[in-house]
Amino acid sequence: ANLLSGVIKIYASRIGSALPVTSLTQNIARIFVFSIGALIILNSLGISITPILATLGVGRFYIGLVGGLSESIPNLLKFFSGFYSDKIGKRKPFIIIGYALSAFSKPLFALAGAWEHVFIVRVADRAGKGIRDGPRDALLAESSEKSERGAVFGFRQALDSLGAVGAMLLLSFLLYYLNIKALNAESSDI
Repeated sequence: ANLLSGVIKIYASRIGSALPVTSLTQNIARIFVFSIGALIILNSLGISITPILATLGVGRFYIGLVGGLSESIPNLLKFFSGFYSDKIGKRKPFIIIGYALSAFSKPLFALAGAWEHVFIVRVADRAGKGIRDGPRDALLAESSEKSERGAVFGFRQALDSLGAVGAMLLLSFLLYYLNIKALNAESSDI
């Protein structure tokens, strides 16, 4: 609770630099922090490509190729997006484009019919991560006091981890629930 109120105060003070600090600016900061937090959690919903590719009958070579290349691309993009973000002095466009690319590409896994489709969708998803990470971290560093940067980055990483763990728990629950429903449907047919 203290960490969250500290993060909210940081954002409220940044928003408040242009506006008088009132309950309205603090509420705007709270909405911003919770919105970014929800976005981080939802974007951390990990999608493992191995089962998708295995379902498509793809061999180990292509599973490794898709996984390796799709993880290499965001590392290159982190450098370029960070560089250009510094060059033009703007962070938010990179962050918005990165999160949007990841968010819009993930549902496309359901339409994949070949390993090439999985590769394209995975590259788009990971490219979004590469585009947003550097500028997002720079924005967090610029928006926080030097003495509070560890707490701010820790909070962001905690939300990221919460999303990853929550995704696995949700997936486990859904698989268990759907399997039970399938078993009940099969037993009622007998």
